[in-house]
Amino acid sequence: MEQLKNTHSEQNWFVPTKIAIQGLSAEQSNWKDSTENHSIAELVSHLSFWNGMNLRAFKGEDMSDFDVDNNATFKKYTDQEWRELVIKLDSIQTEW
Repeated sequence: MEQLKNTHSEQNWFVPTKIAIQGLSAEQSNWKDSTENHSIAELVSHLSFWNGMNLRAFKGEDMSDFDVDNNATFKKYTDQEWRELVIKLDSIQTEW
């Protein structure tokens, strides 16, 4: 439980996701450098997808509709989509 809190909302030796992405705009979160690195939005989307799938499995939910398209987790987000994604990740991490 302590580690979950450390990665979600309580800052100890590194900045947790909730604090790290708080207040970022979609434009800021979509920014990428000139390398193959992922944007913040892509990483948040990837974390949200996999944490959500793992939570469903942990809770014993039906996973027959589970379709893995890892590349679909890496995309650009509009302002509204970004706000919804931040809420979704927070909700998943809180439920964990």
